[in-house]
Amino acid sequence: MKKCWIVFAGLVATANAKPAASAQAEVLFNDGKALMTQKKFAEACDKFESSQKLDAAITTLLNLGDCREKNGQLTTAWGIFTDVERQTRGNKSEVKLANVAHARAQSLEARLSKLTIQVASDVRRPGLEIKLNDDVVLPGAWGSALPLDGGHYKLVASAPAAKPWSTELDIAIEHDAKVIDIPKLPTLDAAPVVAADKPVEHTPVTHDEVPALSHARTGAVVATVAAVALAGGALGFELWGRRLLDDARNEPDNMRQSSLYNDANTRHYVAQGVGVAALGMTGLAIYLWVRGGHETKAETATLVVPSIGANQVGLTFSRSY
Repeated sequence: MKKCWIVFAGLVATANAKPAASAQAEVLFNDGKALMTQKKFAEACDKFESSQKLDAAITTLLNLGDCREKNGQLTTAWGIFTDVERQTRGNKSEVKLANVAHARAQSLEARLSKLTIQVASDVRRPGLEIKLNDDVVLPGAWGSALPLDGGHYKLVASAPAAKPWSTELDIAIEHDAKVIDIPKLPTLDAAPVVAADKPVEHTPVTHDEVPALSHARTGAVVATVAAVALAGGALGFELWGRRLLDDARNEPDNMRQSSLYNDANTRHYVAQGVGVAALGMTGLAIYLWVRGGHETKAETATLVVPSIGANQVGLTFSRSY
C-alpha cells in the first residue's frame, strides 16, 4: 500500500507540472505578440523561444520564425519554417500551417546570404579543424554554400603541429555571397634535439645526500594529486558534454544542432580517456603509498644520474631494495 501511494503522488506531481508549464508558455507567447506590435523584435523572439521550450507548439514555432525574419535573422527564420513544414507534412489537420510554412521558407530561400569555405586537397591534413565563431564546420560542409544570418564572423583553421590561421568577415543580412579559401597551414618547427657523441661523465648521488622524505612517499603524493586532477577533468568534460547535448536537443537550427551533437560526443570521448588515465594514476598512487610505508633509509639506495644522448636528455633514477 505504501508503494502505491508513492506512485500515485508521483503521478499527481507530473500532472500538475504540465499545466503550470503550459500556463507559463501562454503568458510568454502573449508577451511576445505584444512586443512584436511594439517592433521590439529581439525581445519578442526571446519570449517565443522560451514559450516553445516550455510547451512546444507549431503556432509558437511559426511566430518565432516570423519574429526571426523581422529581426534580420533570415537563415534562422528559414530553418524554422522548414522545420515547421517537415513536422506538419502529411497531417491533414495541419495542411494550412504546412502551406504557410512552405511559402514563407520559399520566399526566404532566395534572399539568404551564404558563405563557401574552400579547402583544397593539398591544404587538407589529419586533424584539420575549421571553426566559424564557436561552431565547428564539419568536413562534409567544406565547399558548400552555407546559409548564414548577417553579422560579424571569425573563421579559424587549426591542426596538430601547425600554426593556426584566422580571418574575420562581415556577412550582409541578405543577398550576400562570400568565398573564403583556407591557406596551407605551416608546420611548426620541431623542438631542437641536444646531441652528444658520447655519454657525459657523471657523479652518482647517493641516498644519504637526498632529503629525508622517502622518494616513494614523494612519488605517492604526486601520483595522488595527478589522479585527483585527472578525475576532476574527466568529470568536467562529461558534464560539459551533457550540457552541449541538452543544448543540441533544444536547438532549432539544424546546422547548429549537428555541430552541438559533435561537440558533445567529443567531450564525452575525452572524458572517457581522461577517466582511464585517472584510474591508472590511482593504481600507481596506491602502490607507491603501500611501498613507501615499508621503506626505510637503510633498506634503499638511490642513484640520480644526468644523461645526455644523441636522441634524449633527462635524468636516470636507479634504486635498490
